[in-house]
Amino acid sequence: MKSATVTELAPHRLTRSIEQALSAVPSGLPLFVLLQEAGRREAAAGRPVPAPREILAQVGTLIAGGRADERGGRIVLRADAPAARVA
Repeated sequence: MKSATVTELAPHRLTRSIEQALSAVPSGLPLFVLLQEAGRREAAAGRPVPAPREILAQVGTLIAGGRADERGGRIVLRADAPAARVA
């Protein structure tokens, strides 16, 4: 039996941690720093720290969904994006 990953258990929580990290720095964060910061936020909330690939997958989902963008080597939240829906 395959064990569930962190994002399979609660993808909206990880997405929220990523959005909070990006909101704290309007100029955006380099991807490596974003991976570290999102992991720190998950740990601070008492949740398991996701693998970097899981965080990267959620960042990709944010970009594909129009919530985030890459500008000058940094990941930034889009100010013109629609509000995220939390299930």
